[in-house]
Amino acid sequence: MGVVQAEPSAAKKELIAKVLLARIENSHIHFMAREGVDLSGLHEANLLQASDFVRSAQMAQRIGFDWLELHYAHGYLMSAFITPLTNKRTDGYGGSLENRAWPLLEAVRRCRAATGPAFGIGVKLNSSDFQKGGLSTADSVQVAQWLEGLGVDLLEVSGGNYEAPE
Repeated sequence: MGVVQAEPSAAKKELIAKVLLARIENSHIHFMAREGVDLSGLHEANLLQASDFVRSAQMAQRIGFDWLELHYAHGYLMSAFITPLTNKRTDGYGGSLENRAWPLLEAVRRCRAATGPAFGIGVKLNSSDFQKGGLSTADSVQVAQWLEGLGVDLLEVSGGNYEAPE
């Protein structure tokens, strides 16, 4: 009797997606970045390994998903690198917008390299922090252009963070 490999059902895919999301949300990278959060201890190796985006993209592809979205919005740790409100670093990961966007751009590069061009990669990005001195709309447009140059398939534009006034 032969083995029949079936396409995962929608319910199974939804369950697997919840497990993947819970894995990322329960990791040490899923917390709200507040002013004064010390980002100085995170370096290139931890920025990409801690986020686990590449491994999650490979896992999602292996179990039958067509694409993955990288969440870089709303004040979570990874988005804290893009905004000058929380990223006060003076090394290669702080200062200029290009330096602050490096973790996102590199995660996209590595996810694409690991999954190939047929697997969709999306990014959720703030349009603005809606706070004085925060990520501006012009900054977001520039990051969107860089993402386009990397071949991102979907850009979900959101706005604000949990610190934004109502």
